[in-house]
Amino acid sequence: MKAYAYVDGAFLRDRASFAIRQMLGCEPELDFNNVRNVLQAQRLFYYDCVELESRTGEAAADFELRTKSMSAMLKHIGSSPMCHVRLGTLKQRQGRRRISQKEVDVKVAVDMLTHAAARSVEKAILLTGDLDFRPVVESLVQLGIVVEIAHDPLVTAGELLEAADIRRALDIHGWVSMCSNKFQRLHP
Repeated sequence: MKAYAYVDGAFLRDRASFAIRQMLGCEPELDFNNVRNVLQAQRLFYYDCVELESRTGEAAADFELRTKSMSAMLKHIGSSPMCHVRLGTLKQRQGRRRISQKEVDVKVAVDMLTHAAARSVEKAILLTGDLDFRPVVESLVQLGIVVEIAHDPLVTAGELLEAADIRRALDIHGWVSMCSNKFQRLHP
């Protein structure tokens, strides 16, 4: 069965970091070939955002330092076999400090439906916990695509899980398995 994984990057980074910090006291070293293998997908599509401009009043050197690790991670994902990066945009609300992601959820939904319509996928594995994805999950199921939700049971919307065919709760073993082989050797 041809399976593609669709990864909500912010969710993956947040939940893997939370679980591994809680259990091991350190930050994860995600390896996206391992993420793809754990999810049992032929292809992985990773959705996230990266800031392209410095924030108001931020020095160029500070911006570079703050965004360097994210840029390196995106480059690593893009160079991993059968892994593709799809970027949304970040917007700062007028007069507010909060920055929010835009276009990411829509890109995930459009890609999932496009692949389903082209019949290039038989199984869609969605790594997220966001209820906003329920309509696309329901649509894919109606189209005959098997939909699996890989999720963190601590924060995933029950209604999203109910819409899917398969539910895979990720525990500490799953999160660690998504890390580099070196990280796994250091944290058996």
